[in-house]
Amino acid sequence: MKSIMKLWLVSAISLFIALPAFSADVTMRISLQLPLKSHLGQNLLLFKEEVESKSGGDIVVEIYDSAQLYKDKEVPAAVGSGSIEAGVASLTRYVGDIPAVDIFYQPFLFDTEEKVRKAVSKGSAIRGPIDEAIKGTGSTVLWWQAYGGAIMLSNGGAIKNPDDMKGKKVRVFGKTLGQFVEATGGAPTLISGSEQYLAYQRGTVDVGMTGVSGVKSRKLYEVMDTITVTNHADIEFIVVTNTDWWNGLTDGQRSIISNAAAIAEKSVRDKMASIEAEAYEIAKSNGMNVVTPSAADIAAFKAASASVYDDYKAKGIDEVYCLSVNDSFVMNAWAEKHEIENVKMIPDGSGEFTRDMDMLVWKPAQNFGYRSWRYAMVLNGMEVEKMWVEVGKNQVGANGDPYELTKPENILNDL
Repeated sequence: MKSIMKLWLVSAISLFIALPAFSADVTMRISLQLPLKSHLGQNLLLFKEEVESKSGGDIVVEIYDSAQLYKDKEVPAAVGSGSIEAGVASLTRYVGDIPAVDIFYQPFLFDTEEKVRKAVSKGSAIRGPIDEAIKGTGSTVLWWQAYGGAIMLSNGGAIKNPDDMKGKKVRVFGKTLGQFVEATGGAPTLISGSEQYLAYQRGTVDVGMTGVSGVKSRKLYEVMDTITVTNHADIEFIVVTNTDWWNGLTDGQRSIISNAAAIAEKSVRDKMASIEAEAYEIAKSNGMNVVTPSAADIAAFKAASASVYDDYKAKGIDEVYCLSVNDSFVMNAWAEKHEIENVKMIPDGSGEFTRDMDMLVWKPAQNFGYRSWRYAMVLNGMEVEKMWVEVGKNQVGANGDPYELTKPENILNDL
């Protein structure tokens, strides 16, 4: 009996010693639909290491990958309601509450890295209003996770142009992508990311749609044999946290998490090109055929899907114009330099229109001569419904070139 008591006492002391001398002040659970080995999972691990290191263990981050707790479509409601502190969701999951997120899934609109980086930069005219609107769902955006361009997956041949799409059942992960498929002759089927593998294996759909990194992390090369590099949409994920939980943290805790989020966001964005390149190589090494459509094929896709963007514009603003006191050569060169396709340039070389608007100013301090003061307006036919004018209009250029009231994000918020 004494031996048993002695053993119990030794075991109890050992257990007591094994326990940490402290417990975490805050536990942050994050739901992820992808495997931890995916690049989004690895990005969360970077965030976790940064937070726990900088907090000295006072903040513990727990990652629940592979949809252990919530599927992608369930994350916005789970985080917004406070059922979990944070989660990773495809941006398209917010389209019901925030139609503006659909801008990233408009066919071929963000088809270069430069365009994507400008759109997703924190506080940009596109991302800023989206981040702000997500607050209305009970969540706060911590950071955006790059996932790369959308590609097509198939068996037995590539989907190089609309002719190859006709009659095919296609996996999509958003309404706008479904419209793209319909416009190009296919039949869309909404399937979550975690269900892709089985859908392809069982032949539920003929064509897949995802980012190439997903081919690697989900081993989709086991069930599909061809990748078509269309890059017809930009796929973005966001890491959101429950706003009430976030507001309940101390300033110091929020600072640690915010700084770690900024590091994680920059890391995944900067690595995206190499992540995709590695995924393509792994796909090839596992027997996949990687096909890049010709310029003519992409042009055919764009022509066939033009109605998708037209329908999107019809929901609000019909056209966006940029007017400047400059000649058409300068305006067109500026548009070409910045790859602007959906904003129409209006040169006011003589400045007559700008003078009639009482916006023509002399800017000798900048050696510019006559230029237009910054303003923006919304027109309904020939009627000005609303107008924004930067403060401090003058004829000497003394106060530089203020740019606050007429920023696109301010205008979108007002609208």
